[in-house]
Amino acid sequence: MRRALSLTYLFTLSLFIAQANTSDLKLKSISTPTTLIADTAYNLELEIENLSGDTVRQVILVYSDSQNSYFDTLTGISLAAGASMLVSHSTSFSYTVGQQSLSLAAYPVADLDSTNNTGTLTIDFLKFIPETKVVIEEGTGTWCGWCPRGAVAMEYMSINYPNDFIGIAVHNGDPMADGLYNHGAGITGFPGMNVDRDVMGAGVDTQTMEYYYLSRKDQIRDGEISITSNSVHNYYGSTEVTVEARFAKNLIGDYRIAVVVVEDSVWGRGSSWGQRNYYAGGVNGTLSGAGHDWHLEPDPVQGGYMWYDHVGRQLLGGYDGQEGSIPDTIVAGETYTYTFTDNTQIKTDDFLKVSFVALLLDPQGRIVNAHKTPANVLLSQEEEISSAILYPNPSKGLVNLNLNLLNSNKVELSLFDNLGRIVDQSTLNLSKGKQVISKDFSHLPKGMYFLKINANQHSISKPIILE
Repeated sequence: MRRALSLTYLFTLSLFIAQANTSDLKLKSISTPTTLIADTAYNLELEIENLSGDTVRQVILVYSDSQNSYFDTLTGISLAAGASMLVSHSTSFSYTVGQQSLSLAAYPVADLDSTNNTGTLTIDFLKFIPETKVVIEEGTGTWCGWCPRGAVAMEYMSINYPNDFIGIAVHNGDPMADGLYNHGAGITGFPGMNVDRDVMGAGVDTQTMEYYYLSRKDQIRDGEISITSNSVHNYYGSTEVTVEARFAKNLIGDYRIAVVVVEDSVWGRGSSWGQRNYYAGGVNGTLSGAGHDWHLEPDPVQGGYMWYDHVGRQLLGGYDGQEGSIPDTIVAGETYTYTFTDNTQIKTDDFLKVSFVALLLDPQGRIVNAHKTPANVLLSQEEEISSAILYPNPSKGLVNLNLNLLNSNKVELSLFDNLGRIVDQSTLNLSKGKQVISKDFSHLPKGMYFLKINANQHSISKPIILE
């Protein structure tokens, strides 16, 4: 087991509240957040309550650290018996990156009960507040008759929490299984899930998955990670993914980076691709989602009618992350970059449906944070034309054309009717990379047409139905 040590600076602060006459003043709550940005000025905020029968008109606030004490006398207030109010110390505080422990108490001057004025607070001062992503790795398999509810839960989470939920389906014992990933995840009950590799082997249904996500989405993480560039060359079979990690704290330990290759809409024929379905016939209740009303489907659902999403296809850097991808001594605010290069063809049915998920792992193997981005697919000159996608099709007239070009190119588009006549023609000068071209054919009669795409001395025709 790898262990981590946090570099912290310990400050002890004491806060005193005093009332000039006989009263009972209670420190009710502390409003100052437990996580703050380092090297930034803040004022200590708290709530006090008057438990005596007299109106409180003056309060003395004192906070102390290991070097100084700071006094603030609040006058002109009127805190009635039984009432509460928020107060703030006029002298601000600012600390460097680290964890600060604060001890709070009442200044014992004419206070009837000094035992109710104490409190403790620990503040983490961070270089920045990382953006939190929650990763759920769901164990599943086509042989598992209960696993449709995992697919339904993953779809629900992806639709309802698209910005900070990342789901990965870790397949077991079927054509989509990756041996290293399946072994590393160690899920034994199906469907099961690991949440940030911290909660391990939990059961899966939509409510439980949502509960774990909601309980973790607002956690402040030690750092964040991002994929700054990536490329997958379909023709040459090479993959390159560059990842940056940045930490909010000073840390020492074996932190690592890993990347998961994820694919959507995975499809195949044959019995091993069919999904067992214990909800068939409604004997185990109704279940709808992930493209099926499962209680109306047979058991199994044949492979040709199944499309599997979020499939974890391959690991870059292994399940435990790439050793040495991050130095052992980490400085808050610094950026650490690592590039994964793999010259073997990644496992996928369709490069255009591949995404990369970067994982930042702590020394215990838990996921600190994550980032997901679509693959930037580089195609051969023939493939960049043949991979063109037209949608919607059929269309009411507005048609989008997706292209992914290796280089800047002149692209000629010619639309033919079913008699072979050119009814629309245009020439576009496009930059390399992913391009979306919108064409409006609503002025044309309904019927079948063919769009000829020509670039780099290669051409292809794709049918379009206008309705």
